[in-house]
Amino acid sequence: MLTGFRCLVVANNDWMLLVDNISLSHGGSEINFAAFQGVHKSLHCLRDLVNDTHLSIKMSKIILYDETDFNGSHKEFVDNISDLGTEIFSDTARSLKVQGQHWVAYTKTNFQGKFKVFGQGDHGSLGDMDQKIRSLRLVQEALKDPEIILYEDVGYKGRSRSIEETVNDLTRAGFDNLVSSHKVKQGVWILCQGKNQTGERLITFKGDEWRNYVDFSWNDKLSSIKALQTSDLEV
Repeated sequence: MLTGFRCLVVANNDWMLLVDNISLSHGGSEINFAAFQGVHKSLHCLRDLVNDTHLSIKMSKIILYDETDFNGSHKEFVDNISDLGTEIFSDTARSLKVQGQHWVAYTKTNFQGKFKVFGQGDHGSLGDMDQKIRSLRLVQEALKDPEIILYEDVGYKGRSRSIEETVNDLTRAGFDNLVSSHKVKQGVWILCQGKNQTGERLITFKGDEWRNYVDFSWNDKLSSIKALQTSDLEV
């Protein structure tokens, strides 16, 4: 029994309690709240621990319009869509609005082809993505503390570099045009063949493990790399 509690969260069989009174009991045994004072102090921030990222994802959406400046007919999406043709909106969008997390727009179905990342806000025109969007992916990954490990050889072998921030020239890491595989530990990363985030690009997400760049003709071609940031409006 719990007396005077505001909320109780159970995770992995551990209690996380935020209480007003000092009387707690569990399994018939009285528990003195004094033993939980340290926990209580830390749990004043429980609101923040109810995963802000998940709340943001739940609220995230993208609205596509078939005319610039948010005119014409529109379609609203709250989850990934691999083929906008199923919504009769392929190669149609000319402007869009984003609420919440970033969205990645692709020029081919199934999240393939060229891409652009759109952050929260209004995008009255789409530039080189005008009437070219065929699929959409919601960025659900946390962007804080990004990390990617680059490997010189295929199969995650050879020399490696742990990268935790945007690097506009991998020469500075002694790794320009040397990468053959990678693992993403945290965040979302944009890989570029040219320095200063230019040239051909690929995007990779937390949990991705690309063991052989030869498979997609990128071996020894990576020259710069960008960690997606919450503040990025368009990338």
